[in-house]
Amino acid sequence: MEPYWEDLELEAKLIDALISQSKPGRMYRIFLGVSGTLLFITGLLIWNIPLNSPDDPRLLGSLNAAIGAEWDWFLFSLGLFLNLIVGPYFALISLSQRGRLIPLHPKEVREYYGLKNSIKNKEIHDHYWAALKDPTHEHHNDVIRYKWMDKIQWKHRPNDFFGRMIYTKLSGEELEGPIVPKTSPGYLNTNVIYDENNNPIGTDSPFTHPTRYLFTIPNLLAAISLASLSYLSTLAILSGDLYAFLDVFKQLATAIVFGAVYTLWRNTHLFDSVLGKENYELMSVEVLEGRLILLQKKYVIGLEIERDNAPN
Repeated sequence: MEPYWEDLELEAKLIDALISQSKPGRMYRIFLGVSGTLLFITGLLIWNIPLNSPDDPRLLGSLNAAIGAEWDWFLFSLGLFLNLIVGPYFALISLSQRGRLIPLHPKEVREYYGLKNSIKNKEIHDHYWAALKDPTHEHHNDVIRYKWMDKIQWKHRPNDFFGRMIYTKLSGEELEGPIVPKTSPGYLNTNVIYDENNNPIGTDSPFTHPTRYLFTIPNLLAAISLASLSYLSTLAILSGDLYAFLDVFKQLATAIVFGAVYTLWRNTHLFDSVLGKENYELMSVEVLEGRLILLQKKYVIGLEIERDNAPN
């Protein structure tokens, strides 16, 4: 009998149980609904502040005069954002079936997929670690790992380096072959993607260089901000204008810090202990399968008991 995580019907039952168990209660939904209404009204008032004349003695006009014209665009944009996006979003979430403010899967669902993917890729991960640690391994030189990566706990991504050759029968059935480097002819020739005219257009899940993850939009913005900060800071220092330097620093430092934190969060294990993440790659197959079976017993069986005891 195949494991339940390889059966689509049983997997769907588990996901349904996990989502059902994690649905927020009535009080939380009421809180979201009330918060959405208040944010809607607050946003409406905020974006109307810059539209009122500072000479108007009424409340919005007095607020505009007290805040100053230089904040008009900020207040207008913030007000529209709260009025048209945040407020309605809170209200809609309170009425939705899932009722979750953050559009992410529940923790248990993420745990399930993490365990399942680790079992599926276990042989590739073991092959990667064997090649990395053994200088005499035939694929040792196919693993790219710089010294600075270990110092900052850069994530290992075995599936970026290795994959399976795929053999296709005349019937169209695909069979998995041996594990090979993704840069090898064996992988490139057996993992070809074709268009509707049966012309090759690329490789399925190609090799990814580890430094590729440095070239993201947040990192590019941080790099541009850093270059701009260096240039503008030099001009400010040469002119002797300390206040100009501080203004430049406040404007660009946020983008630099955001880019750095985003890169470390996405590509290193530095925040794993803070976020409570588990490294499933280090677990044995027996432990992974045991965790999956425990999830099924805890949630699926519990949900079935609740439904059986529910009044008709």
